[in-house]
Amino acid sequence: MLTKIYADTPDYAVVREVVQCLESGGVIIYPTGVGYALGCSALKKRAVEQVCQIKGVDSKRHTLAIMCQDLGEVAQYAKLGDDTFALMKSGEYEPATYILPPTTTLPAPFRQRKEVGVQLCKHPVTRIILEELEAPLLTGSLPDLPEDYDTNYLTDPELIEEYYGHQVDLIIDGGVAPGGHGAIIDCTGDTPQLLRESTI
Repeated sequence: MLTKIYADTPDYAVVREVVQCLESGGVIIYPTGVGYALGCSALKKRAVEQVCQIKGVDSKRHTLAIMCQDLGEVAQYAKLGDDTFALMKSGEYEPATYILPPTTTLPAPFRQRKEVGVQLCKHPVTRIILEELEAPLLTGSLPDLPEDYDTNYLTDPELIEEYYGHQVDLIIDGGVAPGGHGAIIDCTGDTPQLLRESTI
């Protein structure tokens, strides 16, 4: 089901419906500012496992990522050194995924590896959802498209519903996304290392 939320004038009854879906273990597709992503409450173990199943990844081998509303929330779920905190606060590489050591606050699928990807929310609609949810979202790229499909199926919410709608509970319409990908920065060592530059 495609659900429209307007950043400037959000209908909080609709926002609460989305949050209730997430709190009950639902899986959604939502806007990230770069494109659209699969998501669920990162604190719901079964939902996390369901997203991994949809993506066809093994959580024991694949680094999972979370979307946080701010640095305060990041610090609850990942270990932040001073350099990493300063880097994330500067926004120099945004949009970006920061690879960090997880805390024990995250459920088992995250703790099976010694690292977690962390993103700061850059989309106003998703920020509204995160503020109401009071928990991070698991965030993962949409499953690969067949070669003969247009890439608009990754950025246009109506086309996303057409192709992926049967796999999730809700699709949040935040408008057509620009596409591309963010930077990846490994912050598990002494000095942050840029692994991939942003195309945005």
